[in-house]
Amino acid sequence: KDYIIISEFDELIMKKDSEVSNLINKSKALFINDKYKVYRISKLWLIMIKNNTVLCIILARGGSKGVPKKNIQPILGIPLIAYTILSAKKSKYIDRIIVSSDDKEIREIAINYGVEAPFKRPAKLSTDNSNANDAFKHAVKWSEKDFKSKYSFLIQLLPTNPFKTSSDIDNVINKLYTT
Repeated sequence: KDYIIISEFDELIMKKDSEVSNLINKSKALFINDKYKVYRISKLWLIMIKNNTVLCIILARGGSKGVPKKNIQPILGIPLIAYTILSAKKSKYIDRIIVSSDDKEIREIAINYGVEAPFKRPAKLSTDNSNANDAFKHAVKWSEKDFKSKYSFLIQLLPTNPFKTSSDIDNVINKLYTT
């Protein structure tokens, strides 16, 4: 997707290319650089990120020796992983969010919170001694093959930090775009 529409309430609104073209034809760009253009259209902000797509992967293993099932332990009644999912979903830039897990319950929670958990992570990538980079690479390869798409940016968010906000995520992604 090349177009992100943000309403006055910071809600993400997806538009088809033809609808976006009509909006752009009636407006003047407020800001342009080699990465994106920004338009103000009525009460909407349109950010065109030129041919860039962002895949967010959340790695969440089921086995934990220190705190069993830590990724789904409730904090104020919400599973720990859900805080990361909700922040990622509010990001202005993330196109797709997937959770990579070996645990059925984690995958169900991810789906219930509106993100994809489209595969079960292989057991060899889910042990105490497994390398997180290998699990990340597996998720990227699987995603690009299944979704038939390569992504411009790959983001890994840790499910064990409930304090990150969508603004934190967007600031990092924006820094990547503008650097």
